[in-house]
Amino acid sequence: MDSINLFTIDRTNQIRSTVTLISNSIFLSTIPTFCDPFDLLFTEDDIIDFYKSNEIISIRKEDLQQPSKEFVIELYMLILEKFDKSINIYQPDILACINGLNDHMEQTYLAINVFHCINYFVSSIGMNDMKMIDILEPKRDRTIRILHSLATFYVRYNDLNDSWFKYKEKYSNIYRERKELEKRNANLKRSIKDKSSPSTSSSVPSSSKSASSSSSNNKSNGSQKQDAKSIMTKNIDKSSNLWILDSGCTTHTTINDKDLIDPEFKKIQFETASGETVESEKIGDVIIKPKANQQLILKNVAFGKFNSNLISIRQLPLDYFQFI
Repeated sequence: MDSINLFTIDRTNQIRSTVTLISNSIFLSTIPTFCDPFDLLFTEDDIIDFYKSNEIISIRKEDLQQPSKEFVIELYMLILEKFDKSINIYQPDILACINGLNDHMEQTYLAINVFHCINYFVSSIGMNDMKMIDILEPKRDRTIRILHSLATFYVRYNDLNDSWFKYKEKYSNIYRERKELEKRNANLKRSIKDKSSPSTSSSVPSSSKSASSSSSNNKSNGSQKQDAKSIMTKNIDKSSNLWILDSGCTTHTTINDKDLIDPEFKKIQFETASGETVESEKIGDVIIKPKANQQLILKNVAFGKFNSNLISIRQLPLDYFQFI
């Protein structure tokens, strides 16, 4: 059924309608509870002046001294508008009532819903003894006390509302800035590691020279293998999913093929810098098609138990690499 704005209908339609309050419970939970919000009890004049000076509503002193059910219902509903809450009015289902009790039921719906709405606000700042009788048979002192609680809530609401918008504007970009800083930090760490890792083969250990000499001897004996050149993995981490290999390794670690490759996997998979995927044909051997000396990226991460953070790959013919 269509929703009708509460404050554009007359009192007759208000009495024949029910009210549903849609409030932000998260915001209300941030409003502090005072030890005793009624230490300073307001008089009729105090209440009237407060609601008038804050441009909430004008209240007559006579109505406040002898409040009626109709008066407090209309008063509370108008005050709810000032709390920036959505108030929806729905016409009750006439067929839900029988025996000509429609008018009574509709008035009861309205009183019950107004009670729950107002009680929700006043209880959030410490008034926990509001009863349905405060709506059906309102008394002067009780009505003043409820209005005092609503006034206290109104003050706290405005203070927190202003603070919320101020901090929202100030800290809205914190998450994005944090992500950017984390990215910059990761890039700096990677740059430091790259600069601290050996990148040239100018000082090759004697073991490497021996390997090169051995390879040269093999070539002189008629082998088609070319001069050996080391390929190094930088900072191998078993939890990582990206290992980068480059030339110029000065430290070599011989790893047994059985330790290198987990039996669960049948192939070793590489991807060259140009994006070509390379797979091993058997344990320890990797066949590549692109030209030699290209950078290789090892994709598979579940390979064996490493005893060192370095692994050496020896270049054989132009299109052939082997683990040693």
